[in-house]
Amino acid sequence: MNKTRMRFSDTSLFQLITYMFLIISVLTMIVIGSKLFAKVTKNKNNNENIRAELSYIQSQLASIDSDRYFEISEGPEGDMIVLKGENSYKKLIYIYDGFLTEEYLPENSPPLSGDFFRIVEAHNMNVSCENRLVIFSVDGNKAYFSLKGGTGNE
Repeated sequence: MNKTRMRFSDTSLFQLITYMFLIISVLTMIVIGSKLFAKVTKNKNNNENIRAELSYIQSQLASIDSDRYFEISEGPEGDMIVLKGENSYKKLIYIYDGFLTEEYLPENSPPLSGDFFRIVEAHNMNVSCENRLVIFSVDGNKAYFSLKGGTGNE
């Protein structure tokens, strides 16, 4: 009985190694690409949160646009922005429990005594005001806003 044996030649072994190398290379590129995509997406989301934090505060300052309605005080976890209206209510913006938080209260109420809502995740906020220039920093990212004078006509 003749048994035929299948023999691998040197060229078929070389082809097998080449295909394995190509498959491993492709899989490595896919893994590296997915990690790169995850990093880019995370940075994009962080940048969107930073823009949301800073633009939210700027828009709230623009809504009063006068230094007689603006005040900086100590909040639950750092600086707090107090925006007073012409009515007997005030709006508080501060960091609480890892979030930039807004609260709308009667003027004599302390923070965290009413309903508040979380705006965006944030961990610290610093606010200062010099010559009607409000400098605020949320999670290390700064923004500036210039307020009008006390009469609103300056």
